[in-house]
Amino acid sequence: MPESQVFLDGDSSALVRPSDGRLYGAQRDVLYRLDPEKWERVKKELVGTWKYFDTPRYIVIYNCDYRLARYIADRCEYMRVNAFEKVFPPPYPIKECGVIRVCKEMDEYHHYGGPGGSAGYWSSGTDELVFPDLSRSKKEDPMTIGVLHHEGFHQYIHYALGGNAPPIWFNEGFAEYFFCVSMKSRGERLVFEDRHPMRYSVVKSALGSGGLTPIKRFIELSQMEHYSQSSLHYAEGWAFCTWMMRVTRNERYREIPKILFQEMQKGFLELKDDPMGRMRGAMSGKPMDNPVIRKATEKAFEGIDLEELEKDFLNDLKRRM
Repeated sequence: MPESQVFLDGDSSALVRPSDGRLYGAQRDVLYRLDPEKWERVKKELVGTWKYFDTPRYIVIYNCDYRLARYIADRCEYMRVNAFEKVFPPPYPIKECGVIRVCKEMDEYHHYGGPGGSAGYWSSGTDELVFPDLSRSKKEDPMTIGVLHHEGFHQYIHYALGGNAPPIWFNEGFAEYFFCVSMKSRGERLVFEDRHPMRYSVVKSALGSGGLTPIKRFIELSQMEHYSQSSLHYAEGWAFCTWMMRVTRNERYREIPKILFQEMQKGFLELKDDPMGRMRGAMSGKPMDNPVIRKATEKAFEGIDLEELEKDFLNDLKRRM
């Protein structure tokens, strides 16, 4: 057993600690960082065959093969440090420890909230990333790893915005953007797949038929509206976020995600003692009904002609597809 592993097998009193007293990683042992309520909830879940280990930023609960659970945890750590925090740095160190649950059986995955037909799920209600064991081949599958990146971003952005949600196009668009981080990535050098395996053909088809949602409308979609045409909107979100981050040479366009994120951080921090203020717009699901998101969006797109931006976006798409 690695010296940094903290392991529990059925008996909540059977904690094994590093023998020399050293703590794990730069952020140190999560057992000292978890808030008591979360820690008590995690312990209550550890019955029967469930086990756990900790990493600098996660507690991993699993009843599958240890190697799979460790691979998922290591990949989550890698993406957190080298991708999510690099692109969208938190305003202060995130103290919350993420929970990852890896289920051996598919019915267990569904029991813990996993939707039918999915390969991963971020449950904000229970504060868990939930994955099924799809490793029958015992080989890393790029599609499954992409889902891990996607769901991991949802969890990270939840923490980075102080438990608040960004507009749906941003949340799903950047989750799809990070989906395409290749397994060939090493260290701080991220390698991206140019073609999203599920979204590229959808964008290409919509581009040819003129079926993409106008950008002005797209960034104002409610969650319900976004999911009503989920295949199209997930694909357009991937294309739009990828274009801003990696394609356009217009520096002002490239600043949009950073400005939007920073302004949301600032706005939600100002309302940290006003939960009703932070939740405005939740009932309608429309991002522009939330004053923080509306103000951040106005700032991010300030001085930009959206029709001109859309023209540039579509022209670049046509050249690349």
